[in-house]
Amino acid sequence: MGAPFDLDRFAFELPAECIAQAPLAVRDAARLMVIDRGSGQVVGDRQVRDLPQLLGPEDLLVVNATRVLSARLRGRKASGGRAEALLIAGEGPDEGRRYRALVQSGGRLRVGLGFEFTGPGDGPSLAAEIVALHSGGEVSLVFEAGVSP
Repeated sequence: MGAPFDLDRFAFELPAECIAQAPLAVRDAARLMVIDRGSGQVVGDRQVRDLPQLLGPEDLLVVNATRVLSARLRGRKASGGRAEALLIAGEGPDEGRRYRALVQSGGRLRVGLGFEFTGPGDGPSLAAEIVALHSGGEVSLVFEAGVSP
């Protein structure tokens, strides 16, 4: 197995106003950034409709068909320190309660560490516990019975 995946390479600020909330009415009018593969420099801004002119016969187009799940939880560790979890996917037969996640908090993550995540405003809180540690900084969280995120 290779070196652990460095998630910090993908950490950057993205203002909420830069994220499309709905697709364009004319889908092929979506913006497209063109980068020179050799230099890594931005060549220009185009539109998706320009793809046929930009791609050559030997080029490969990879389409990201994933959908973003609003699954970021903020709260506190049982000890009181701040914590944030990004839920990646449900796991196993307990998929409604058990999730693979990335957790950010001060200190070392360990099996048995508990969290209390709060909903927006005065929303309900969710108790969770780390039940497994995985490579790449991922953990398995189990949420209290009867409540799922």
